[in-house]
Amino acid sequence: MDVQELLRAYENGRRNFKQVALADVSLENASLKEINLFGADLRCAQLQSSQLGDSNLVGAVLFRANLERANLSWANLERADLRGANLQGATLVMANLRDANLSEANLTDASLGVVNLKGAILRKTNLARVDLKEAELAEVDLSGANLQDANLEEVNLRNANLEGADFRGANLSEADLTGANLGGFFRKAKLKGAILNNTILPDGLVHQ
Repeated sequence: MDVQELLRAYENGRRNFKQVALADVSLENASLKEINLFGADLRCAQLQSSQLGDSNLVGAVLFRANLERANLSWANLERADLRGANLQGATLVMANLRDANLSEANLTDASLGVVNLKGAILRKTNLARVDLKEAELAEVDLSGANLQDANLEEVNLRNANLEGADFRGANLSEADLTGANLGGFFRKAKLKGAILNNTILPDGLVHQ
């Protein structure tokens, strides 16, 4: 199936495009709300400013896809492959990214309020200035990630791996860091009201 066939089928009411192969396609500014792209191959696809709210992208391959300024609110991206993807300025409010792989992805200035990232891989991911208020980040791997000036108020980071992560200037007020590895950089980070039970401090000691 090519892009024009997909767009025509969508316009005619079809929503199920499970496991479709659309690598390297251009779908900039496309309106595809509630589309089912379960297991689809969208590697290197151009999806800038696309409307993908409430879509099913479970297990989809979005390796190095361009989703800059895309709207993915309420989308289901569980187990999706987003390695190296560009999500700069994207909206992912209430999205499900559980167990997704976002290693080396760029989410600068993205909106991720109340997003579910439990078990996600975010190694070396750029999350500078991201709004993650009340997000679910339990057990995530944020090693080497950039979270400078990010908003992490009331975030759940229980048992997360933060080794080498850059939290300079980030707001972690009321965040739950129970059992997390705090081997990152926290200069000028706000930790007012944060829960630090059994956290592993940069010097290797466990905070009781």
